[in-house]
Formats: sequence, C-alpha cells, structure tokens
Amino acid sequence: MKDSLKNQFDYTIKVRIVSEKYFSGFFLGTLFSTVSVSLLPIPFKQYYRMETEIVARDGKLVGSYKRNAYLTKWVEAFLIFIYPFHPENRIKEEIYVSMLHDTFKQIESEGVLSAK
Repeated sequence: MKDSLKNQFDYTIKVRIVSEKYFSGFFLGTLFSTVSVSLLPIPFKQYYRMETEIVARDGKLVGSYKRNAYLTKWVEAFLIFIYPFHPENRIKEEIYVSMLHDTFKQIESEGVLSAK
C-alpha cells in the first residue's frame, strides 16, 4: 500500500529525527550531582538531528537537508522537591517544530517542489 501511495504523488518527503545523549556524561553528571547533594547541579546536552530527503516519483533524490539542535538539561537529583516541573517535553516539541519549519522554509525558498 505504501508503494501505491508513493506512485500517486510527484514527490515523497522522508523525515528522520534522531535523539542522542551520551551515557558517560549523563551517568557521571548524575553521580556527581547526587554525591554533592545537588549543591553542584551538572548540565549535559541531549542532541537532536533531523534528516530530510525529497524523492521524486521515479526514485531520483531531488533534495537532502540536515538540521542539528541540542537541549541542555540539568541534573538536580535532590532538588526535584523544590523544582518538580520539567518542561522538557514542550521544549523537545519546540525543537522539532523549529527544525521542520526551517527545513520546509528552505525547500520553499529553493522552489524544489514547484512544477517545472
């Protein structure tokens, strides 16, 4: 069914979003923050990468776009009772929307999807 839908349209846009965090930084930061009773909260970064490909009906690659972003998070093991609300999900969604908006704006400005 997927192949039949691809053949109905001129272009297919493939979007892949990857979220990465490095175990060593997160583990050591959490360990140090816990040992110091959160007196020294530790920041670490979570990286996001978006890869977008535009493929024509005949399978030819028309365009490829990449975006990178990161989110700095703080490890505060014992301060959770003082600051229990983490807006992490909202911020991740804003990162996704920003990367998508920027990519589609570039696609539109380059006229990749316009009829030739």
